[in-house]
Amino acid sequence: MIQELLQIMVIGIVAVIFATVLKKNSGEFSLLLGLAAGAVIGILVIKLLEPVLVFALELRDLTGLDQELLDPVLKCLGIGMLSQVCINICTDAGQSAIGKMIEMSSSVLCLYLSLPLFRGVLSLLKGLGGAK
Repeated sequence: MIQELLQIMVIGIVAVIFATVLKKNSGEFSLLLGLAAGAVIGILVIKLLEPVLVFALELRDLTGLDQELLDPVLKCLGIGMLSQVCINICTDAGQSAIGKMIEMSSSVLCLYLSLPLFRGVLSLLKGLGGAK
């Protein structure tokens, strides 16, 4: 785990150094280098998240939770991580307004994906006699 983090840090620092040097002469290549480094780091992070996802699925199976309840949570986590990457890319490219729109869109999508959870809570409350 520490080794992967060190790899990510080294890739990030080397990419920043090269991107800073390239930015003076060729801003486009600097941005492309940043995107490439981000993609490589993203792949490494996905490998780190795999055991977490496996654990979440095992936990779901052990507790007997409906897949409909856990899926929105996992999807919202993924949306949050991916949108943060996109927002940072937009901000680095000088397009923070687009990044803010991505942020808002991802929040709305998470709310939409959470509707089954909200419906489940509402159904539970109705079953307890709290709402009619």
